[in-house]
Amino acid sequence: MTAFGEPIIAYYDSVARAVKVAERLNVLGTPFWSGATVESAGSVGTNPSLAVSTAGVPWVAYRDAGDDEIRVARRNTGVWTNESGVSNGERPSLAFLPGNTSPGLAYHDPAGTEVRFARRDPTFGIWFPATVEATGDVGREPSYAVNADFLRGVAYEDRDGADSLRFAQSTGVTNWADELVDATGEPRAPSLAATGSTFAVAYEDRSAGSLRFAIQDSAGNWAAETVDAGTGDTGKNPSLAFDDQGVAHVVYRDNDGSNLRHARRSPTGTWDLATLEAGSTGFNADLAIDLFGNLHMAYYSGALDELRYRRLVYTSRH
Repeated sequence: MTAFGEPIIAYYDSVARAVKVAERLNVLGTPFWSGATVESAGSVGTNPSLAVSTAGVPWVAYRDAGDDEIRVARRNTGVWTNESGVSNGERPSLAFLPGNTSPGLAYHDPAGTEVRFARRDPTFGIWFPATVEATGDVGREPSYAVNADFLRGVAYEDRDGADSLRFAQSTGVTNWADELVDATGEPRAPSLAATGSTFAVAYEDRSAGSLRFAIQDSAGNWAAETVDAGTGDTGKNPSLAFDDQGVAHVVYRDNDGSNLRHARRSPTGTWDLATLEAGSTGFNADLAIDLFGNLHMAYYSGALDELRYRRLVYTSRH
């Protein structure tokens, strides 16, 4: 979300092989979308991750396939500026520490089959990469988030032997402590978020074809549960976010019905499920929640062959 409470979306244009941004503006009550190209040289822009700093500056991390590296761009006074490559890698996940104007990002290093993290020095603009975990085949699909205690967390897949979902938390500038979250089935595509001091993650169990959710208790222990069992193939590419009441929301694709679906966790711990849009849609859904508890979703519709946006207004969050 922008500083004005409007959605801003980063996406990959597969025809132009470019990373682009679309921003919803509102002039005198009339909303409209404005687009811009962030970078188009070579083959860039896959798996973009966007975050907005507390100063209202949007940043985008993405992969440059030609140079096999992670690149980062930020917008200043309406112009997108590209920084030199952060490190070799793929699947970046970008976020800010509260009050910080310089981001950090988690990413997968396919050469070393490890998950890594890079922080940016705000004074010199230099990126400092560090290894989060490198034991076995780990780090695919990393998701990075920050909690209210200024602690960094990364959720990621572990495909070394028995599949599992793992979580690492920073214990210093370059030190990380990793732990098991869930070893049920085949955890895939985690989406990490925080509410207060607590981290939580939504993810797909590919073997069961279901959507799952895990959350820490007050002692930091993880408890996992099934959100949507579907009928054999649901929970694809979930996106998790919390509203200001600490209520968890997940949007995801249901392959069983080719739908975009929404799951809301009630204060009692039960899940309310709803289909938001049907018909070969809901691919790569991404979720953000504004200060009023309204849900903003971006996703791809295969039926319409277009990037779509949907807002879900909550008149009551309880």
